[in-house]
Amino acid sequence: MKNVMFSILVPVYNQELRLDKSLNCILNQTYSDFEVIIVDDKSTDNSLKILTEFSKKDNRIKLYKNLVNRGVGYTRNKLLKKASGKYIIFIDPDDFVELDLLKNLIDYTKKDIDIIRYQNIVNPVTENQIAVEKNKDLSRFCCKVEDIKSGIEAVKKWDMGLIYINAELWSYCFKKTLFTDNNITFKNVRVHEDYSVLPMLLLSASSIKVISFVGYHYLQYDNSLTKIDSNKKNIIKKLTYKNKIFKKETNRIIRYIQNMDLPKDFKDEFILDLNERMKDQNNKFNIKINSLIK
Repeated sequence: MKNVMFSILVPVYNQELRLDKSLNCILNQTYSDFEVIIVDDKSTDNSLKILTEFSKKDNRIKLYKNLVNRGVGYTRNKLLKKASGKYIIFIDPDDFVELDLLKNLIDYTKKDIDIIRYQNIVNPVTENQIAVEKNKDLSRFCCKVEDIKSGIEAVKKWDMGLIYINAELWSYCFKKTLFTDNNITFKNVRVHEDYSVLPMLLLSASSIKVISFVGYHYLQYDNSLTKIDSNKKNIIKKLTYKNKIFKKETNRIIRYIQNMDLPKDFKDEFILDLNERMKDQNNKFNIKINSLIK
């Protein structure tokens, strides 16, 4: 069986209200050589039922499920293992993509480019999020259209200091071999699972292209910890876990670049930046915890 050009990977957990639009935008792409790999992470709503109905209607969908809830890190690794495409695209099920996304990527995949970054836009959905985003730049995760000469250049432009504009996984098309040849996987965590993976992938790439096409819509809902859980003990527990994982993932990046054959001045600069970021994150965590325990 011929491998497809694109594997679109979708981790799902309790997204019954948003799956229809997200999946229809994927399945109605104007370029057709793709598969959709979906893993349901033991949803407790009707997500799996909806996914099953979609898979019955379209054989491009390969649906799998976790027998117990494992978290997004484990689920992303499972998605990668099931993918057969030359290129990998991650799409979160509560967001959606433009119908011409793959069509706008195909010319660059034919040139065998390692990473193609496309533009994205923040879409506030609820009344509260519309108010929150009112004075913010909805294109704040976009970046300059250009050819990037190296992974080091990409990290310097997108992942360091005040110019930090490194978007999430959903703004990139990755050659699958970047993961497999460099043994890059996600840690088995429930938050920040892509934080260390993105710079690893960038530094492993030899060709990176940024295109102008706005292909991804990042939807903002009222889903902060304080919105979904009013119990202070539970909020503190979850915030503590997030802070712990952030530190672990930051240290994972540091260990990774220390073991790479990279210029010493770049290593020193990036490690300094990462340590400063860790301190800043910890300060924000302490402020938040202190406000909760008053």
